Amino acid sequence: MFHITRYLVVELVVLAGFGLGIAIFYWMRGRRRQRARRLAVAGGAAPLREVIDRKRPTTLEVLPIPEKKKATLREAIFSRRRMRALLLVAVAFVLLGGFGVAAYLNSGYRTQTYAKKTVARMASAPSYRAVGRDTENDVNTVKEVLEQFLYVAPDSVWTHYRTTARRPGMEGTVAIDCADKEIVVVGSTRYQRCNDAGSSTKGWVVDSFDTNVLHSELFQPWVRFLWCLKVNEQDATEEIKGVVNQVFTCRVRNEQEATTIWQRKAGENKLDGKSEAARQRFLTETVVDITVWVRETDGYIGRFAMTKTSPGTLGPKTETVDYVYSEFGEIAPIAAPANETPQEDQASGNATSQVRYRTATINGQRFNIEVADDDAKRTSGFSKRAIIPDNSGMLFVFPKEDSWKFWMKDVLVPLDAIYMDRRGTIVDIITMPTQPGVPDSMLRVYTPSAPALYVLEVNASLADKYGFEVGMVVGLQ
Repeated sequence: MFHITRYLVVELVVLAGFGLGIAIFYWMRGRRRQRARRLAVAGGAAPLREVIDRKRPTTLEVLPIPEKKKATLREAIFSRRRMRALLLVAVAFVLLGGFGVAAYLNSGYRTQTYAKKTVARMASAPSYRAVGRDTENDVNTVKEVLEQFLYVAPDSVWTHYRTTARRPGMEGTVAIDCADKEIVVVGSTRYQRCNDAGSSTKGWVVDSFDTNVLHSELFQPWVRFLWCLKVNEQDATEEIKGVVNQVFTCRVRNEQEATTIWQRKAGENKLDGKSEAARQRFLTETVVDITVWVRETDGYIGRFAMTKTSPGTLGPKTETVDYVYSEFGEIAPIAAPANETPQEDQASGNATSQVRYRTATINGQRFNIEVADDDAKRTSGFSKRAIIPDNSGMLFVFPKEDSWKFWMKDVLVPLDAIYMDRRGTIVDIITMPTQPGVPDSMLRVYTPSAPALYVLEVNASLADKYGFEVGMVVGLQ
């Protein structure tokens, strides 16, 4: 379907063509009549309209016409009969030309409209999971952020990321802020915790947060789909997490990308000289290419990738972004960290956590664990936890050995349940996938093959990854 503005332009062109054709027809017809009158006057005869048009026999007496004028009595090129055919040809030509102009003006419009609908669809998504990486590479440092975040509209997010940095040509890492960090944003409150060993900050630290950033390019890089010069649709489709995706590529307008770096403050009409010079260089030298995978089933973005090369102080800087999106509308609302309500330490004024950490070691792999040793803690477990680090787990301690049953009520992350007897020997390992949207009465209940006193829950697939087997002994400290 044509864009309404461009369609009107094409219609005006077509109508103008019609009007021009009709005007030419009547103009030539008028000239023909005038010529006929002149000939009639010159030959002393009555008007020769009937003779020239040859439409019907004349009953008028035609006076002799001088010999030199006889040739002019032949049918005029622009006679009424011939003008009708010419007019039809002109109309057909105008129509074909109009549609050609329409096709030219609307080339790429379908994909541009598709991009607008896709971005609007993503912006209205109630929730989703994003997993990916953001890498910056310049002459000094290569910095990589591995990130996983749950976005729950309109102002909640739980993000867990690990940052690494190294100098080009060196394997060692460069000291940076926090390599293993978690952030939870609920409303205008932000909870932060650094999981680095030896970190000076213990537990969750709380501060205020501007939720507008959740709707910026930092958390929504796919808005660049709207900034494309021209959207190109690829012929082949790709499957991501079992869903078929249509692939689009395009180059982003530098003027739009510059707004992610230089944002004028309210009331200011221009940047300072240094910033304006850097911005102008950015506009002329930067290249931003993106690839967008759009799910055919629901119109959400299944994957977004970007490569941006921009000028740096000492040389060009390259940034790559690659995120996979899934679980649209399946994530429960995010609350403050479960069982870890920040409390104010009277002495230091810092937030501290009530959680007790211990360690469990299996086949040489050590986990930092939370202990659930009463009914309340065992009931909540890992429910409503958006992210569980791979080096963390929860140890359930029961009053006696028994075939304790588990289910995945309100659990957002698939888990491995490792059952142990009183000596810490593994007696069973069960993988428990999530069951979003399933009523409690329909949830699957998992029962071990042997009685257990302890159950250690970790991220699913880790048991296979590290080769955990029945009969191994778990070291608890």
